[in-house]
Amino acid sequence: MVRNWPYLLSYILVFYLLLTLLQSPASCSQNGGEFQVGQSLFANSIATSLLSPSSHFAFGFYPLPENNNLFLLSIWYAKIPDTIVWYANEGNPVSQGSKLTITANESLVLTDPQGTGIWNTADQFSGGGVVSYGFMNDSGNFALVSSRSSSVVVWQTFDHPTDTLLPSQVLGAGGEVDCRVSEANFTKGRFQLCMLHDGNLVLNTRDESTGFAYGAYYVSGTNDAANPETAGKELVYGVSGDMYILMKNGSRFDLVTLTKLKSTKDYYQRATLNYNGVLTWYYYPRSSKGDKRVGWSEIQSFPDNICMRIASYGGDLDSGACGYNNICSIGEDQKPICNCPPSYSLIDSHDMNGSCEPDFKPDICEKGGVKGEYRLIQLENTDWPFADYARLDPCTEEECKTSCLNDCFCSTIIFDGISSCWKNKLPLSNGRQDSEVARTAWLKVGNVKV
Repeated sequence: MVRNWPYLLSYILVFYLLLTLLQSPASCSQNGGEFQVGQSLFANSIATSLLSPSSHFAFGFYPLPENNNLFLLSIWYAKIPDTIVWYANEGNPVSQGSKLTITANESLVLTDPQGTGIWNTADQFSGGGVVSYGFMNDSGNFALVSSRSSSVVVWQTFDHPTDTLLPSQVLGAGGEVDCRVSEANFTKGRFQLCMLHDGNLVLNTRDESTGFAYGAYYVSGTNDAANPETAGKELVYGVSGDMYILMKNGSRFDLVTLTKLKSTKDYYQRATLNYNGVLTWYYYPRSSKGDKRVGWSEIQSFPDNICMRIASYGGDLDSGACGYNNICSIGEDQKPICNCPPSYSLIDSHDMNGSCEPDFKPDICEKGGVKGEYRLIQLENTDWPFADYARLDPCTEEECKTSCLNDCFCSTIIFDGISSCWKNKLPLSNGRQDSEVARTAWLKVGNVKV
């Protein structure tokens, strides 16, 4: 008997672990997607989640790979690695020990380990009455229902999208989709997809502190002031994978090329506004069964060249596709790449699309300034079109360069190769480097680093 004691102990431990898992809130993943009033989900090492009936989606606390003690209350593809499609609490993760509870009167309530309320859905109710239960369905939508008999939805994630839209989801007038800051930072970034009340669907940049919307770099053109009935009503992501703007007269304006459509029976699909500002439609074979060697493939994306598009249509406010003093170019995958110019570095090393700061002391206007502290670096096919404060014309390139070196305001000059010279001052915005830019930039940098 003593000889078999280690084996008996192993069986007891396994039995205890199984019993603990079955009695924990993780067992709610067995109930066909329902989340009952009084139940809770916990953020811990065996973070609990609620599965949709066919186990396509999960709702609960997703552990962040970069920090095992942080969890994001979210919805993700249960059968696909690392693909989150919705998140709560404005994308802010919570620490281990946090809890989500569903109550009849307060709906979903997220609390920290000390029991302090962090986030809830009560203020976003579209219906009335009390909550009867929550339901995670196979379309990726989590809904709160007021009555089992009437099935009145009082709140649902489809009405409050984050950075992703899913088939069968509708974005009504005034609705918006916001990108995240980066791949690992889920808080709101600088780019928005908005269905405007005038009928237009637009992509625009925004001020991250106030949310103020800057000029659009994509406009659908589906508004008609002369004939409002032909204007856009809502953005529809069809169950078959097509996406279109439904017009008030019943017609449609297709966004996805119909010949590129994939069957939703054979492929999972999503449309995500990525942190680089590009709206992209993706598909993933259902038959892969979560094989990590299989990734998401692209169906379509727009705009084609955000570096050029945003600088041309976005207006002179905001920094453009990349941060201030940064330069946008298009990579081999046709996606934007942001790079700080020579002698500049990212302010936040974790935000590759963010703003850059000089590694040297910038020239300032003061008496006794020492000449010769600065030099010019040539950047072909480069422009910052909205940082101009002076123009010299006619002017040779050498005269342009000399003028900048002798001007304490000047940080960059742009020469058109003929006779026009533009002087720029910091901060530089809407930087772009592209073969279509038929200009040469000369960047003024210091000989002595900070």
